[in-house]
Order: sequence, then structure tokens, then C-alpha cells
Amino acid sequence: MAKRMEGELLPDYILWTWSENKEGLHPVKIRITHQRRRQYYPVRRPDGQKLFMSKVDFEHISTTPLQKLRGDNRVLRNLIDTAVEFAKQGIEEATNKGKTPFSFVNFEKKYLGEETGRNFLAFFKGHIDKLSRKGQAGTARTYSGAYSAFNAFQNDRDLDPAELTVKKLQDFDLWLRESHVVSKEGKSVTIPAKNDTSISIYMRCVRSVYNEMAANDEYLEAVHPFSKNDRDKKYRIPTSSGQKGQTLTKNEIANFINGKVDGDRIPENPMYRAKQLFLFSFFGQGANFKDLALLRYKDVSTDSIEFERQKTIRTKREARTVQIPLTVELRDILIEQGSPDKSKNNYVFGVFEPTVTYTEKRRDDMIRQWIKTTNKWLKRYCRLNDLPEVSTYASRHTFASLAKSHLPVAMISQMLGHSRITTTQTYLGRFQDEERREGLNKVFSGIRSEQA
Repeated sequence: MAKRMEGELLPDYILWTWSENKEGLHPVKIRITHQRRRQYYPVRRPDGQKLFMSKVDFEHISTTPLQKLRGDNRVLRNLIDTAVEFAKQGIEEATNKGKTPFSFVNFEKKYLGEETGRNFLAFFKGHIDKLSRKGQAGTARTYSGAYSAFNAFQNDRDLDPAELTVKKLQDFDLWLRESHVVSKEGKSVTIPAKNDTSISIYMRCVRSVYNEMAANDEYLEAVHPFSKNDRDKKYRIPTSSGQKGQTLTKNEIANFINGKVDGDRIPENPMYRAKQLFLFSFFGQGANFKDLALLRYKDVSTDSIEFERQKTIRTKREARTVQIPLTVELRDILIEQGSPDKSKNNYVFGVFEPTVTYTEKRRDDMIRQWIKTTNKWLKRYCRLNDLPEVSTYASRHTFASLAKSHLPVAMISQMLGHSRITTTQTYLGRFQDEERREGLNKVFSGIRSEQA
């Protein structure tokens, strides 16, 4: 077998004894070693079938000089030597005779004569397509943002996942922190600088795709570039700020409730409607606006509202049903702002038509537009009343912030529909409806007023 000098990229061959065919023979493979990484490729017979041998025959053929081998043994040795030479040729072509860096992706294209499926960006794009096909439009949108940024960072050049080193990730991190002008479909597009929260989201997407590729690749798992503990020296994803919206104090939410609006207090007034929707989320245990957009009248009973959180609905292990006592505040807003058609399948806030079938992407786009419009009018309402400008998410954040002074953390976890301790605390099981109702009375005492 060929001997490799230090720093020299040279193929050799081995008997792959970790697998065998029905006859108990093992495959012969070409081994390529580069920067401590090893990849193995089959040696094939002239008919295209993989070459298998016994340990005894392989030992004899590999240790005996070629001129001393006879018959089939000499033919097999020539077959293996030819495969090694072909691999050398593949290395030369992949590196332009040593003028460009070696990559397994380019080598495999030359040696195997086909695409290998080890292109990271191509796999990333396929992952996004898979999310879209599964109806996870929101998640697909997030991954698309990460993909576009990484693709721009790479100047549209794909890479082997093994090239996704700690340094590569650090460079991408720094690149994201600055604004860039890139060409997209013949037009100049500005990519704004990202903060820690956005970088954290992007990097988690990149890590998820890498993990999926590494699941079937021992080498990728061995050189995993993302930090797994506080002691390693790998890339550590930034910690997001955790601030997903302004939190109103108790006095501020009281002023929010009693604030004035431009125009009449009617559902057709977009400023008043935005205010009331915000309060519905707040009094509804910080219900997420996506869940509100999909709320149907069948989810509303005489004394409670119950729905499954959209964020966890596809994961049976984490699926969370949220139960909200139908307080006076919620009932009044439902009567005032809810759709006049109270049939069970109708959507409470009229974001969708019950008789129309929407694609997941279309549905996600409509929810995002509904939230965007609500946020626009919320900011105008806050400016009018000298309040901190808030978005729809602040209702959820404000509820949790005020509730922590009155309720057990585990109860808040259930009310918010959280699935992990990382958000509130260990999910300790469902609480009785009366306990929740009494707790809510404590939270809202002193800030309730008649909704005129």
C-alpha cells in the first residue's frame, strides 16, 4: 500500500472488516485522509460490482510484491492499484494539480463522477423545502432567512459540511454584525447588521441542518464545530437578549386600559380595535396572536376558552392545550370585537374565512400581515397616550411579568402554554380551573375598569 508523507495527500486501500456480505467477505475500500479526516470509497470490479475479499486473501495480495502474484490474485491487485491511481487523478483534478485547496466534495465529483449530496447549502435548501411541504411555513421562513444570509456570506459558493469549522462560524458571526450590499436577481440588496438575538436564531438554524447531516456521518459528528459545554473551545451561539417586546408596568397597563383613542370606540376604528386585541391577549393569559388569529367559536364555551398552541401542535410530545377562564374583560371584548357570525367553525376575529382552504404559506402571510397592521395602530395609540411603544408580543410579556408577583411559576407556565423550564419552570401538571380563576383575580385586581 502507498505510504503517505507528512502533509501529502495520498490515497491508500484497506479491507473494511466492519461489514460483510452473505459469503462472509469484506469490501475493499480506497481511503483518503485529509486534515485528520478520513473518507472511504468502494473499489469496483469491471462490471461495476463492489470488490469483496476474505481477510486471508487480502493480506496475501496486499503484502506480496506484484511481480510474485499469479492468476486471479494478480488481476485483483491490478484492479486495486488502478483504483488507487484513479483516486490520485481525482485528487489532482479536484485541486487543479495542487493549486487550489482540497475538498471532499470536489474529489467525489471527480472520483465518483456524480454529485454526492454532501453540499451543505444544497442540503440546507432541501431542508427548507421539506419544512414547507410539512406545512411549517413560519419555521421555513426563519430557515430561509438564515439560508439567504449564509449563502450571501459564501458568495453563492456551496461547501462540504466538513468545511463548516469553528473559524468559519466565527467569520459568519462577524459578517452578520455588519451591513452588506449583495446582488440578488440582478438587483442590489442591503442586508442590515444583525443583533445577538437574530444571530442566535440564524446560527441555531445552521446548527440544526449540520446536525441532520452529521446524524449519518461519524466524522462530521467528531468534528462538530458548535459548543456543547462550557469547557470546549468551539463556536458558542450568542445568547439572545430575551426581550421579545416592551413590558408594561402595572401603572402603564392601567393607563393603557384607560387611554383615549382617535375617533369612536367602535370595532371599525383600527386604533381602538388594536387596543382591544392587545387587551384580549393580556387578559387571556398572554395568548399569542397567532393563536388568536386561528381561534374559532368552537374553542369558546360559556365559561372558558380552550385551544392547542400552534407553536407545539405538530409535536405530540410537546403539544400544549391552553385553558383560559372567560373573565368579564374577555367576554366583553368577544362581544364587541368578535365576528357577528358565531357559528362553531367561524374564526372569532375574522382573520380567515371558514369556507376557504388556505395553504400554510398563505395562512402564515395573512397572520403576519394582521399582526403588522395591529402593531402599526398600537404604536400610534401608545404615542397618543404617552406610553412606551409596544407590539402585540408585549401583551404576553406584560402578563407574565405581572403574574410572577402573584402566582406560582408553574401555574404561569401552564397558562402561557410553555413546554419547557427554559421559559418559566418545570411543567408540573394542570391546575384546577378555580385556582386559575382566583389567581387571575389577583393579577388583575386594581387595574380593572369598565370597557366602554
